[in-house]
Amino acid sequence: MAQAGAEYAEAIDQHIHPPIQYLMELSRGPLTGEQKDRYRSSAAETGLHVDDMQRRFVPLARAALDELMDEADQRT
Repeated sequence: MAQAGAEYAEAIDQHIHPPIQYLMELSRGPLTGEQKDRYRSSAAETGLHVDDMQRRFVPLARAALDELMDEADQRT
């Protein structure tokens, strides 16, 4: 559970949307067509990676929560 949570957090940290480099490029003026294409490509990859991390993390988080709830119920 902890490992899955760490991987999920790392995926989010590494794949923030929009990436910092594109925000820096925006500060220098309008993006070129090539920069826009790179941004769209990166955003699509980022979305897929984060979705994959969520698919892996959410079931583990639910299982851990169920386990904790079962333990709490047994104590009462």
